[in-house]
Amino acid sequence: MATLYVYNLSKKTKVYATTVTLEGSNAWIYNLNGKIIIGTHQTAYCYDAFEYKMYWEKSVVLNDGVGFGSGNNQIMQVLGYDNLALVYCVDRLVCFDVNTGSILYNVLADGSNAANVIDGILYQRDGSDLQMRDPKTGKELKRVATPRDAQAFSSSRPNGKDGRIYVHSYTDAYCIKAWGK
Repeated sequence: MATLYVYNLSKKTKVYATTVTLEGSNAWIYNLNGKIIIGTHQTAYCYDAFEYKMYWEKSVVLNDGVGFGSGNNQIMQVLGYDNLALVYCVDRLVCFDVNTGSILYNVLADGSNAANVIDGILYQRDGSDLQMRDPKTGKELKRVATPRDAQAFSSSRPNGKDGRIYVHSYTDAYCIKAWGK
């Protein structure tokens, strides 16, 4: 168990505090459109950022016959984009509707804790590759393999600007053309 404290920084006041079941040793937190998305070992939560209100609580152990229980019960990262809660697990990317908590998709993903949405495209490390996805559907758009005889793309978060995506391996830095540019 852990306590989530929500503060209004401009007013320097506590908005609320609530107990959250912290299943593992860490939790991922993301603020999106006035909602707080939290991911712990096996569970994703959505709270209001301005008043004490829990919208939903969902397990990522989906037992739908895909992957190792479809989520492999270990949340690695939580992101938010356009009312989507993107929850990366060890072997899956599970996407929840932020407003309802319903699952929009559940796709294979290689445990990325290095993902970022840049100009409406989800960039993530997948195995040794850099993968580009449509965050609304989970569909893979493109994959860029690590160059031959090079170290795998590391777990650094891809960043981008002016139609370029910057990512590095353990030994080299790369500049890759952004999707659709």
